Amino acid sequence: MTYVNNAALLLIAAASTALSVSSVSARQDSVVGVGDFPCATYIRLYDDRDNNGRKLLLQRVEEWALGYMSGLNKRAGDGAARDLSFYENADLGFSILSQCRNRTGVNISAIVRDIYANAPPALPGSA
Repeated sequence: MTYVNNAALLLIAAASTALSVSSVSARQDSVVGVGDFPCATYIRLYDDRDNNGRKLLLQRVEEWALGYMSGLNKRAGDGAARDLSFYENADLGFSILSQCRNRTGVNISAIVRDIYANAPPALPGSA
């Protein structure tokens, strides 16, 4: 079981890394990496881990979410961008996990888009 858990964590880490260094352009609406995981998978991976594994998983999801929301901000531009400064110090990975427990039928990216939509507007010129 530990081998499977470690392999799953490595898969998530590899997907996060590949997403961050990829130079391949994707369609605007495509999601690659951790965000493509169904919430049910995220919950199962989290519940099957010890405390250290849980912390690593939360960190990976949080890193992906911050990068994804940053990309949404870039696409939105001034006037429509969101203030993400709160999420840089929040326990975003756990917040996503909690929301996933209530919406197991969606992907992580759907949860993150909702979090982004509810963030306050960014000050002009700060996005």
